[in-house]
Amino acid sequence: MAIFDSQTVVNKLLDAAPSKQFLIGYSGGLDSHVLLHFLSQARNLTPSITVRSLYVDHGLQAESQQWATHCQTIADSLNIDHQTTQLNLQLQSGESVEAVARNARYQAFSDSIQTNEILLTAQHQDDQAETLLLQLMRGAGLDGLSAMPYRKELEAYTHIRPLLDLTRKQLEEYANKFQLDCITDPSNTDTRFDRNFLRQKIFPALQERWPTISNTIMRSASHLSESRTLLEDYIQLDMPTFRGTRTNTLSIQALQTTSINKQKAIIRYWIKEQGFLTPSSSKLTHLFSDVINAKEGSTPLLEWKNTEIRRFQDDLHIINPPPKLSTNTCFEWDIQGNLTIPPIAKTLSPTSLGDLEEVLLKQNFPVTVRFRQGGERIKARRQEHSQSVKKLLQAANVPPWERSRIPMIYAGEQLIQVVGIATIDKRDLLDETH
Repeated sequence: MAIFDSQTVVNKLLDAAPSKQFLIGYSGGLDSHVLLHFLSQARNLTPSITVRSLYVDHGLQAESQQWATHCQTIADSLNIDHQTTQLNLQLQSGESVEAVARNARYQAFSDSIQTNEILLTAQHQDDQAETLLLQLMRGAGLDGLSAMPYRKELEAYTHIRPLLDLTRKQLEEYANKFQLDCITDPSNTDTRFDRNFLRQKIFPALQERWPTISNTIMRSASHLSESRTLLEDYIQLDMPTFRGTRTNTLSIQALQTTSINKQKAIIRYWIKEQGFLTPSSSKLTHLFSDVINAKEGSTPLLEWKNTEIRRFQDDLHIINPPPKLSTNTCFEWDIQGNLTIPPIAKTLSPTSLGDLEEVLLKQNFPVTVRFRQGGERIKARRQEHSQSVKKLLQAANVPPWERSRIPMIYAGEQLIQVVGIATIDKRDLLDETH
């Protein structure tokens, strides 16, 4: 097989990239070394191209620091700005080392990437085929079987995989031609890992029988990707019909007007839209039985991977689990400035106090911010009698899990404001504090 034309790969990259500034994830291995090398050559021909490289030291191999030094040496020889990031991986019981390392690696890329830079990684055609087969064995749906896209738009940057059209064999031939000094990671031969088992034991037999299998599998992945995109386009058109009464929620009543298959497609789309990981089939089944079909008036909860789905009235909510907040939490507030409350990620401004601000400053009342313990009452403006905070929150349709996190402002021991819900009259503040 002829060595690939690197200029063709570069031209496709430049057509797809919104800028010519690139950050390469560089491990020192064959794939990323080839990518680094031919882009350094392309930069010499096209001066507007800028290239940086990043080595992520996962700390999982005894040789990782030696590899970091190697990567720095290679980058220096190519006159490429290079940096190393060290990780301190913390594995929880039952977690996949591969998955944890991958997530941490991409977080390192996100932390290091600069404005207008494009992230480039070196996955190739054989990686694509392996990924699709792994996803098949995990029972993946369209998202998983669509495998890796050439270009992906993330929230903070664009990610491109320029080598996806090339086989591992082509990369090896390129490396041999230019005598590239590549790192060989011994863990790549450890068949305890699924991908290595597939690569070492299964794929050689498949390629012997079907020599073009990687290209064929990639074509199937492309077809599945088209089907997924088409499905998402149709769902996107219908989404306004299924929105709930609160921002970023779904209406359970609207969902239940359509088929169960379409409900699943809408929910998966909504979960991805909100930036969360799609649940397993088992979790999705529990979402219907435990949450969507729960009896009226209940507030069920479904949890997975830093995700909570809750139901309140007709709305389906998806949130990150909020940090723990003690009912005894209390913040002193100098109302000459803002108060930031980290546990609820909220900042209070003195202007939110309205005409109470002037009185509080003039009388130098001590102001604190607290949270519900139960039994609180407040006499809101234009009300003849005090009301329980609990009933006010219920009347305002505040979901139960949010009620304990709503700030309550006190002047001395007098509750003067439940933020966003009720504020006392200035005259009542004067009456009670004199």
